[in-house]
This record gives sequence, C-alpha cells and structure tokens, in this order.
Amino acid sequence: MKEKKRLLNRREKKLLSSILWDTDINTIDIQLKKFAIIERILNFGRPEHLHWLFKNFSREDIINVIKTSSNLDKKVANFWAIHFNIPPEEILCFSKPSPLK
Repeated sequence: MKEKKRLLNRREKKLLSSILWDTDINTIDIQLKKFAIIERILNFGRPEHLHWLFKNFSREDIINVIKTSSNLDKKVANFWAIHFNIPPEEILCFSKPSPLK
C-alpha cells in the first residue's frame, strides 16, 4: 500500500528550511523524499532537527539510511553506528570514499 503524501506544516518549514536549502520546502513530500531528508539531518542537523527526525521517521528508516547511504560523513556514520549498535561492516560509507570531508 502506498503511503499518503505528507507535506510540511508551517512550523516544520521554518525548522527545516536551513537543512533542506536546495529543496522547494513548500512542495516536498517527506514520505517520498524520506531517505534524502534523513541523510541530510544526520549529516548537518542540530538537536532540534534530530528531535523532529525521531518523531517523524521510524528507527528502521533511520538505520536503513545509516547502512545504505554513500553520502554520510564517516564520523557521523560512526556516531550513529555506535548509537544504534550497527556493525561497521554493514555500513556502506565505510567501504566507499565519502564525498563529504
């Protein structure tokens, strides 16, 4: 079953506009773009962004991004690997050069 489209409300737009700087904040569907949103918040988010992330996405969705993203900074991935107890060999960005320095 396809998930229902979910747009950001006014408060969320204000909160996330600095993280989603290259995105039309008025039309982004957070279900459709959840991988990119999670990835961006993990890499660049402040505590308030992380709070929003954990309220809006499942643990499984977040862990999936940590494991499969090639764009996560390695230090960021390491932090979340420890937090979620993910073995390093399951994290893609540890085996590929990161585009982020």
